[in-house]
Amino acid sequence: MAKLPACPVCGEKMENGFVYVSGSRGANICWLREKPTFWHVPKNRTTLLKFNLSSSIDESVAEAYRCLKCNMILFSYRDEPRFSEEKLAGKSKETYTKLLNYYTSFRSNPRQFLENKLKNLSKKGLSLEEAIKELAIKEKIIEE
Repeated sequence: MAKLPACPVCGEKMENGFVYVSGSRGANICWLREKPTFWHVPKNRTTLLKFNLSSSIDESVAEAYRCLKCNMILFSYRDEPRFSEEKLAGKSKETYTKLLNYYTSFRSNPRQFLENKLKNLSKKGLSLEEAIKELAIKEKIIEE
């Protein structure tokens, strides 16, 4: 694969390496700096995405972009909020944290699950604060 000198999103220099898929009950997409072989998979791999195939579809999906011409796929691999917690303040931030703690008790990837729920509500025209409140009411985290 040709080197990408800069990230097409932020412009920072990109790292060269390899993507490796591992796992049994799920699939883990890992990043390796060395090329794996049949006999040797380097131990210094970084797990980028964990797909739990025994859970809901929301926990087995990552948003991605594909270029048919270049045969490239671009996806975000970190379990970080798309709606940054830093943007939240006061009651909304507190309620977001309560929702995250609630989902932690029974979801393998609670932040991604919560972010997907909030994203779906925002597609219906709700602001982030309204989506958090509506979801918290639905999950009986807070009262109306």
